[in-house]
Amino acid sequence: MGIICGNGVWANEADIQLQDAKTHYINGDFNDSFTEINEYLALYPTNASAWNLNGLILMSNGTYSLAELSFLKALNSTPQDARILYNLGLVTFKRGNLSAADTYFNKSLLLDPEFPDTYFYQGLVQYGLARYDKAVNLLQTVTTSRPEDPAAWFNLGMAYEKTRQYDRAVMAYDSAIEKDPSYSKPWFFKGRIFSSFGNASLALSSFENYTQLEPTDDIGWFWYSQSLKRTDHVNESIDALNRAISLNPTNQEYQRYLDVYSGKYTNTIVEYLFTTPSTSILLAFFGLLMLLALIATIRK
Repeated sequence: MGIICGNGVWANEADIQLQDAKTHYINGDFNDSFTEINEYLALYPTNASAWNLNGLILMSNGTYSLAELSFLKALNSTPQDARILYNLGLVTFKRGNLSAADTYFNKSLLLDPEFPDTYFYQGLVQYGLARYDKAVNLLQTVTTSRPEDPAAWFNLGMAYEKTRQYDRAVMAYDSAIEKDPSYSKPWFFKGRIFSSFGNASLALSSFENYTQLEPTDDIGWFWYSQSLKRTDHVNESIDALNRAISLNPTNQEYQRYLDVYSGKYTNTIVEYLFTTPSTSILLAFFGLLMLLALIATIRK
């Protein structure tokens, strides 16, 4: 037996159950939503909206492979649905299948070119595929339509770096910090740019801010130590390096730097070799860079 909805249309129990499942999902009650939607799908196995919701619940729980299957079932019923294509792009992105995500996001944008989230994630996909000019264009679109989004500015900054537009990268990082002063990543990346161009004082300020926001990150303390050393704050540099060692005592590179900073090695050749981060430290950093490029999608 049905009931009258607010618009005067009769709704049956199945309609109510589907709406309840959506309400539970919106409220974060994923377990109740999942129960409701599976009961609904047992009776109506071709409903695209239900399969899409099922996929959203599974994706929220990190069950990406099953979520993708649910979205594909939804797409079978409504192949021209921009939001289902977007959800498929998002879940394949989370699974690391950037090529598939690229395809789905492109199809979604053709059907709905007004949804900023699609541009955002497609920008990250292009970055991951090393198509940096495309990433810049997509992320610029996001910062234009949603200028208060710090993650959009941060990712745009990284894309600018890859296209060697370092001044613009710094400005983008500054915009991210302006939108969210607690956002730590832009400080780290600004510091790296300043350090690479020999601006030790600005690097020092950037890494100092980063370590204040991320006091348990040993890599941040290491780079802060580097900038202190280059500005002749030797004792403070040793303190910062000791902080890095206390956070990551198994890193032998940190100890070698400490030996140089503390004066154990005075040979100029050795000191020269240790004035910039060693290969293993750089590899660790660039590994962090790529990782952040793919996970810096959380908006604070």
